[in-house]
Amino acid sequence: MAVADEACANGDITVRNPWPGQNVMVVDGSGATVLSGRNGATLTIPARRRGGPPGRRN
Repeated sequence: MAVADEACANGDITVRNPWPGQNVMVVDGSGATVLSGRNGATLTIPARRRGGPPGRRN
């Protein structure tokens, strides 16, 4: 499954894990792992804003 999000600010995104009990890995747009080995009911993913003013899509 793939999900895309473009952060407008630095912070964490908490989402419900669609596969609770199974290890999940999250990668960024470059393929670098930003979260791995999590298997709880929710996942907290660190989001980092890329260039441009806050609140505006790049």
